[in-house]
Amino acid sequence: MKRIIVLLIFLGGIGYAGRVVAQTNEAYNPVIKHLYTCDPSTFVDQDTLYLITGVEKTDTPYNWPFKISSWHIFSTVDMKNFQDHGAVLDASAFKWMNRNDCWASQIVKKQGKYYWYVCDWGNIGVAVSDHLFGSYRDALGKPLVDSKDPNFAGNIDPTVFIDDDGAAYIYWGGGSNLFGCKLKDNMIEFDGTPIKITNLKNYVEAPWLFKRDSLYYLAYSTSNGYRKGPIRYATSTTPLGPWEDREDILGVVYNSFTNHEAIVEYKGKWYIVYHNGALPGGGDYNRSVCIDRLHFNADGTIQFVEQTTGGPEGQSGYNNFGPHAYAGVDATCLLRTGVVLNSRIIDDGRMKEDLSWKWEVQEGPGEISVDLNSVKDYRINFSEAGDYTLRLSVTDGYAESSDEVHVRVYAEPEEIVTESDSLPCELSVKKKGLYTVHLYYNSGRRESTDLEVNGQRYPVVFERTQFGYTPSCAILRCEVELNKGINTFRLAEEKKGLVSKVQISHEK
Repeated sequence: MKRIIVLLIFLGGIGYAGRVVAQTNEAYNPVIKHLYTCDPSTFVDQDTLYLITGVEKTDTPYNWPFKISSWHIFSTVDMKNFQDHGAVLDASAFKWMNRNDCWASQIVKKQGKYYWYVCDWGNIGVAVSDHLFGSYRDALGKPLVDSKDPNFAGNIDPTVFIDDDGAAYIYWGGGSNLFGCKLKDNMIEFDGTPIKITNLKNYVEAPWLFKRDSLYYLAYSTSNGYRKGPIRYATSTTPLGPWEDREDILGVVYNSFTNHEAIVEYKGKWYIVYHNGALPGGGDYNRSVCIDRLHFNADGTIQFVEQTTGGPEGQSGYNNFGPHAYAGVDATCLLRTGVVLNSRIIDDGRMKEDLSWKWEVQEGPGEISVDLNSVKDYRINFSEAGDYTLRLSVTDGYAESSDEVHVRVYAEPEEIVTESDSLPCELSVKKKGLYTVHLYYNSGRRESTDLEVNGQRYPVVFERTQFGYTPSCAILRCEVELNKGINTFRLAEEKKGLVSKVQISHEK
């Protein structure tokens, strides 16, 4: 059994219908367990705290390609039990928004109306309603901040704050871009020219503006999608700065390279809301909202927050998330090459013994061997072709975790008559007869078409082979009649880059 310390492997609107899902949490974090939730914001109205989150939902493993399909509202009155009020809003409310790009959002209330600030990948919009649970309509019919506007870039993650005097302010931005501006009383227009903030250390995304006593706070994420980063904050005596950069207040989260925070006071206590990848099947793109207590020092600075499994009002003596095994998504490969799975093992660093792992064959015709080339790559090698179910297991001495993945292994054909590294192509055979065509391919989706050989069509189906980051090769076999001499091969519909090799062998 091999031992590792850290391992990372590559791997519109909907009207509220009144259906409420009640959830009682016994081991509190993540606080929402029946859905994958991300990019949280908060809204307090009288004695109720509301969580507004994106919901990650996909029909492919590991939510790849990345999709957030709707925004849900959850409510609590005790920070222990949360009710799901359903998908209150989705992208259909905005004609300009992609239906799977429901990124970060926030709700604020002013003059009896609810304003829901949303974003996709590059645009900021506003929906408005007379009721918290909708229905919501697009207040502008276009983005408040447009991706086509040359004055702005990185238009994601809006945060809106209403000051004690009723004035509203908005911040937004991703990458190295952070903008802030006062809003007019109608909440859908800028009151002045937005300013760009440039002095915050490692700013990337997820700004959150709030106020405590007479001091303004701007929290933000330093994760950049490739480098995991903590939550940091700055302070100012005015809502538009200048900002004094402060310290990190929340470390890298468990099993997710992104983070997105909200900070809120509720019933005299302060909380930080964020997401990680702690639920089964979770990770960078199947995330889960968590809540922990946040405390201030006497001078107004924020104390560093320890992430817990106990949550805002729970108890957890060890706060151990336990290891998380993710075996990757189903894959295909050639027998001679094996496969590099986009699997991963994550642990929170709290171990009773060194983290240990193993791969096993649960079902399959042969045996496997595992190459640990570096901390980024597992290569699984197979002794025989066929269909396999592999299990990845890991333990840290306190807890164990396992996950399974399916791999189809192809044996390459023997006695090749002729071949080509491209399609369409022309191939010559010495004798007329029945041959087998072997098409080597990699596909991001299931595709049906016809293989045309000398003008005759043969139906073929290319199954999806690639879900994660690493291409997976497969072989499609088709029996065809060939003429003596030159034969032409093409797909009825051009699929550029789909087929990487064509081989011809005699049918036995």
